Amino acid sequence: MRNLKVLSVLFAALLLTFVACKKDDDEEPTKQIEISQVEISPDNSTITVTFNQMVYGNAEKTEALKNESFDLTITSISQDTATFSVSHVAGETSATISLIFANELDGDESIEVKAKADKVFGEAGNALTADISESIEVNTDKVKIDSYSLSDDNKSFVVTFNQAVYKSGNMTGALDNESLLVTFTGDNVVDVNYAVAHVAGEKIATITIEYLNRVDPDQMIEVTAVANMVFNIKGEALEANEKVEASVNDLGIIGNWKAYDISLILVSLGYDDSLYANFNKDQSYKVTAYVAGAPQILEGSYEMTKSNSDEIWDIILNQTSPFSVISQGIFKVYPAAQDSMWYEVAQVDPAIAGVTPPTADAGFGSTSGGAYGTMNIQKYYWIGQE
Repeated sequence: MRNLKVLSVLFAALLLTFVACKKDDDEEPTKQIEISQVEISPDNSTITVTFNQMVYGNAEKTEALKNESFDLTITSISQDTATFSVSHVAGETSATISLIFANELDGDESIEVKAKADKVFGEAGNALTADISESIEVNTDKVKIDSYSLSDDNKSFVVTFNQAVYKSGNMTGALDNESLLVTFTGDNVVDVNYAVAHVAGEKIATITIEYLNRVDPDQMIEVTAVANMVFNIKGEALEANEKVEASVNDLGIIGNWKAYDISLILVSLGYDDSLYANFNKDQSYKVTAYVAGAPQILEGSYEMTKSNSDEIWDIILNQTSPFSVISQGIFKVYPAAQDSMWYEVAQVDPAIAGVTPPTADAGFGSTSGGAYGTMNIQKYYWIGQE
């Protein structure tokens, strides 16, 4: 019985030790202090800073946050300054910062709100170990561009202002081509026609672009809102030109093309020089050719992927009319002459004995391992975009 009692005591001690260790292991780590939201009032007079937990001004959790708990930095062209005071109740998650600006706001200001290390304490009495910050833009009555976007086919540019706008100061007139200018930057000149669509008193203006030559993927499209050609509901003008820009999208083969220098293989099959290929953005295509003066129309779908070889693209064509054929090959649109494309494909299904498609790695003239030289290369001029 004595041995059993000793063993029971030992077992109980071990059990207590296990429970104590398990309790220590189950303890959650201290929750780190973070800023979860920063909001500014419509009149820019207050900023509300919300933390991810209850916060205090000291480790004992008896004090509220105060001015020393924060730093504010204003970024603006005119280098504005402001004084501020902090209002907070110990244990609340949000603090309110009241602002008094030294000068009238220009509307381009952003404010960085910084919670300072060792000046903010969390629910466990733990101090903020390093400064954390969030930035917010001031609200403004001044007209400015709020956002913009370019469509995938580069044909539509949407400009959204921060408020309702007009062309005239008396709250009349829609924005037009005088209000918004379109230009391009890049190695090659891009000629376009464009039209601005806008309803007086709306925020959004849509620019529809017609390309007179092909745009290169290294181009940037710039849209400029013209000073004194854009007004808000108070009759206040856009004071200075405001420019936004976007990189154009690489369209690959998308567009309408006319063949030149008909390839020797096509000539041998009776094709003449009236050969047109239209590749649409929905990945459908239509080729119109003439054989001894009689039209022949080929239709289907395509997939294209840009390779890592000398700006050459891979292409797969799934012809569905007038009969089913799958072809593979390569193409390249030349940046130095953006209206010119080289194109080389070969039928793979049904297979043709001895014929293999060209590859981007091997380059142009690689049909059947180079057996045909340049005979299978077809050249095109760009003649428009769908």
